[in-house]
Amino acid sequence: MGADQLFILDVSRESAAGLLCTAGARAMVPTASSYTELEPGSDIFAVCERVISSCAAEGCRCRLALPASSFYVKQFSLPFTDRRKIDQVAYYELQDLISFGDEPFVYDIVLIESQPNHSRWLATIIKESELHPWLELLNRHAMQVEVVTISSLARVKQLMIGSGGSRGSFIYLDIGTQESSLFHLINGGIDTIRVLPGGDSDSGERLKQEVLRTYRAQSARTSGSSAAAIKIGGAGGDRIGVDWLAGCIEFSEAEVVDSAGLGLSDNQAMQMLPLYLRTRLLGLAGSLNELAELPNIVRKKTEPSAGYAVLKKFAPVLLVLLAAIGLTVGYQMFEYQKMVAERDRLAAEARQIYAQAMDGRKPLADPVAELRARINEIDQSVVAALVEHPEISAVTLLSDIFRRMPNSVQVSFERFSFDRREVRLDGFTESYNDVDTIKKNLERSPLYKAVAIESAGSGGENSGVRFSIALLL
Repeated sequence: MGADQLFILDVSRESAAGLLCTAGARAMVPTASSYTELEPGSDIFAVCERVISSCAAEGCRCRLALPASSFYVKQFSLPFTDRRKIDQVAYYELQDLISFGDEPFVYDIVLIESQPNHSRWLATIIKESELHPWLELLNRHAMQVEVVTISSLARVKQLMIGSGGSRGSFIYLDIGTQESSLFHLINGGIDTIRVLPGGDSDSGERLKQEVLRTYRAQSARTSGSSAAAIKIGGAGGDRIGVDWLAGCIEFSEAEVVDSAGLGLSDNQAMQMLPLYLRTRLLGLAGSLNELAELPNIVRKKTEPSAGYAVLKKFAPVLLVLLAAIGLTVGYQMFEYQKMVAERDRLAAEARQIYAQAMDGRKPLADPVAELRARINEIDQSVVAALVEHPEISAVTLLSDIFRRMPNSVQVSFERFSFDRREVRLDGFTESYNDVDTIKKNLERSPLYKAVAIESAGSGGENSGVRFSIALLL
């Protein structure tokens, strides 16, 4: 056993099959095979153990094909075509497309379409936890795994070469009893892989409808207008036949490609295998160059960098920390803005007080000393006023004001100020005429040298007229 021998293990929902090949002069020559149909509830790993033992395949190189339903197939596009850059970002693109992005997974990508500033890729993905038991099985038998891919894909490669080389465009439908796989090729590239119902359900009618639905959706997305050829194979391909798709105008032709009419080698080691498995296993036994365009998740096992893994592990803590920092900084900024606003308000108030106290004069070299001197001057004026009118009290003034308010006027006072030289009245009344009436009545009082309306204006909705009257003693 060794590098000159190759073991093919193909697992589907219907069967587990193995083919042992030995290197010949020009190609791999089948030397042993084993095949077991799977019953519902079968232990697939125990069945594969028996297939490997039956072929005496310990220590060989191995190529493994698993059912399509074991994989997740996704498409993604990028605005560049450099493969090195694509390999750097593919993991993160796929992580956003799958629901289990926080679990380790293995993948490979193949090119669907390339343009100068755009590329489209097909990714085949499997969870590492689902792949690990298969690798353990093969490691127990000292096998070196070269390829892990989707069952029937190698058969698709054979058909593609037979359909005009790398530019082939067609649909290959691998029909199984429990599930089927559909592969859509456009210009030699695998554009779509879908898992569909088995051919035994409803005599294949449900499968037929799913095939048509998939093809129509793909045609609409790719703006395809011409009919495509469909090739039928798998365990149920020969039984269902071409008549199954009769009347479907979407397909230019339908062909059963794994039928008893095909002429294959009479190699004795393959006689026990069903015909569809012979073509499938021989496809996997082809050279690695022939399989290079197929998804192979052993070809590349990409994981996030250590720094990314640590970042993801502590992401919740970092988010909480960043949120706390953001709130703290936001609060500090809010407090700072409040302080700035209060400073500006106090500065404006100080300027107003200074202007009033200094009668609009510009500040001198020492405005504080000048302001203090002005305050002392005002205090002395107040004292002088008190001496000038010692007989006048606030009670006397209020009594005189209210006695002179006419009965016809509705007035409401909100402020009364008295500094021994001047009285100021602020209030509301119903109209500007009422303000004039109040002024004229107050002018008749012997207590005031002059009465002046300082201001009169609208007090707002339903508030009448706001006024301010100055009474000089």
